[in-house]
Amino acid sequence: MVIVTTRFPKVADMVKTLDPLELRGLESNDFFTFFEACIFGDHKPEHYEYELADIAGKIANKLKGSPLAAKTVGGLLRKDLSQEHWNEVLKKHEWLKQQNNDEIMPSLKISYD
Repeated sequence: MVIVTTRFPKVADMVKTLDPLELRGLESNDFFTFFEACIFGDHKPEHYEYELADIAGKIANKLKGSPLAAKTVGGLLRKDLSQEHWNEVLKKHEWLKQQNNDEIMPSLKISYD
């Protein structure tokens, strides 16, 4: 038996996968809890609720439930807890208007920009 992992169904078809298991993103509430933990750990700053929570929600919605994207973008947000920085990250995420809704590469690319 060989285990094959891929993000592309065509690859799974090419290697004649029997019973593929398709993983999807986390549910919205679970994802947001995880995303906040990636940003803050156990300690949210006092100004989070009234300055950053709305921006965090907008960014989280663009990450499509991907834990890897949450870790990557969460780490980027953790570096600077200012509204200006978070809005800049949100603006950069406007590139997330890609054609494939399952694509997470743009979310990962932002950490290299």
